[in-house]
Amino acid sequence: MRVMRTRYAWFRRGIGPAVARDVHESRGLTFLEVWVSTPLEECEKRDTKGLYAKARAGEIPNFTGVGQPYEEPESPELEVQFGEDLAASAQRVLDALRSSAARSA
Repeated sequence: MRVMRTRYAWFRRGIGPAVARDVHESRGLTFLEVWVSTPLEECEKRDTKGLYAKARAGEIPNFTGVGQPYEEPESPELEVQFGEDLAASAQRVLDALRSSAARSA
C-alpha cells in the first residue's frame, strides 16, 4: 500500500487521480482517493511553516486557497470531514482500503 498526499489543485493539473489510479493498478497496487475536507481557516491555523501568511502577504503567488481557487476533488472514494473522530476516520480509511483491495484481488 502506498499513501500519497498532495495539494489537490496541483495534483489535478499535474498527473491527476485517473492517471495515478492507472499507474497504481498497472503495478497491482490499490489506489484510493481520500479527501480530508478541512476549512481554509483550520489549514491556516495549523500551518507551521507560515505559508498561508506568506501567500496573504503576496510572497507566494497563486497559493491554493489564497491566490488561486481551491478545487475540491470531483469524485473521491472517501471523504473525511474535519472534526470527525480521529480513530473513526482512520478506521473508515482502513476499511475502504481493505474493501478496494478485496475487489481488485
